[in-house]
Amino acid sequence: MGARNHSVKALIYRSDGRVLLQQRDDKEGLPFRRCWAFFGGMVEGNETFKGGLERELKEELGQVPGIVFDELFSWKWSAGWIETVNHFFPVRYDGDVSELRLSEGMGMRWFSVEELISQPMTPDVYENYSEVVAFLCAFRLDSYDAVERALLAHGGMEKKNERVFYASKNPFSLSKQQMVLLREYARMRNCPIFRCCMHVDDADDVHEMLMVHPGHCDVGPLKQEKTSLSYHMIDGELEICLYDEDGVMVSAQRLSSADGDLPRSIRLKAGQYRSIHTRSPHAIFIEVASGPFKDSDTIWLNRQ
Repeated sequence: MGARNHSVKALIYRSDGRVLLQQRDDKEGLPFRRCWAFFGGMVEGNETFKGGLERELKEELGQVPGIVFDELFSWKWSAGWIETVNHFFPVRYDGDVSELRLSEGMGMRWFSVEELISQPMTPDVYENYSEVVAFLCAFRLDSYDAVERALLAHGGMEKKNERVFYASKNPFSLSKQQMVLLREYARMRNCPIFRCCMHVDDADDVHEMLMVHPGHCDVGPLKQEKTSLSYHMIDGELEICLYDEDGVMVSAQRLSSADGDLPRSIRLKAGQYRSIHTRSPHAIFIEVASGPFKDSDTIWLNRQ
């Protein structure tokens, strides 16, 4: 099974919808120091995935806490040249945490899904946040609304609607974890396109928007009468196509965060029709344009 490239993760939860995480050590050279992570580790030899997880839990907690159910989902992650498939198993545990003996990490703690928003997490947690919330919301029905409130409060944002947030003040900043959590929020809300406006006011001269495509998406052709327009890739791959006034495509350019042969940024001729197409499982990018702007300023190409 190529066990050295497989990892197992325990989504340890209890009946109130809280999840138990481990805080990684604060050691020089250790990746994701002090971040909160799932219990688990690499599969060894000819172990089954569930068998590997049970071994890891005994090593890290002194026992298998509760019941390990069948695999919930898997996630492929690459770090440098190492590609690992992570297998996630829900583990129901309603016992006392004092019965567990932590042997790895700085500590362990129960979290509600909204409490995690303000905590530093490892990528396997925040990259799969919507999956975790979807599973745990069966035990707590207000989870999605609680997550939204926490995202807005911790990130310093205001909600225009379920697909548009605005910065509530400047200076305004977003970490990679916050960007990915906004992608996960869009997935939870079934939004095909989400944006976070980093400018406070639509009347601002410069508009900087974090754009999120949580899945495959095609937008346009469209245009606005602007004096400047550029795109900057954060995660994933896009194809941007330009058209003349008759709707004939005149050029296409791919942007990528991973392919070193492709550009990550592009400045376009403003005021020209363009379409944007996701060419990866998801895409996160920055759109910078001249302002001011209102939604009615967008002109859609009529191909008829």
